[in-house]
Amino acid sequence: MLSQNDDPAVALQEIAALIQTVPTRSIQSNLTATTAILSALILDKSIIQQILRSDLMQESAIYQEIKQEGIREGIREGIREGIQEGIQRGERALILRLLRRKIGDLPVAMQQQIDQLSPDRLDPLGDALLEFSTAADLTDWLQAHV
Repeated sequence: MLSQNDDPAVALQEIAALIQTVPTRSIQSNLTATTAILSALILDKSIIQQILRSDLMQESAIYQEIKQEGIREGIREGIREGIQEGIQRGERALILRLLRRKIGDLPVAMQQQIDQLSPDRLDPLGDALLEFSTAADLTDWLQAHV
């Protein structure tokens, strides 16, 4: 109906009025959400939001399922990022501990420099520190690789 009309926005307003005549609120919600999804194929989102009631869309089973999937995906992504950050912190802490054991206490500025290293720089530092015998070796490595 929308794509066959000269003015899809007017047609959407007519559909919205028809949806309002449905006596069951849950059916209204589902129809509104479905209409919004299909309308997005030919109408701008702002027009759809002006015409259709967002409170009805948010009550629909479709909307709730999409929302829950978004929440689940956000949680999964947060967990992945948290794990990656934890691994990087652990690598950084291990490298600092090994450096302290190998060459003694590190100046604060040098620790900060190591803290600023990108993850792809930590592994080479971890390998290189096995050959260090003085703080000068670390300084040389940092100057060459940072």
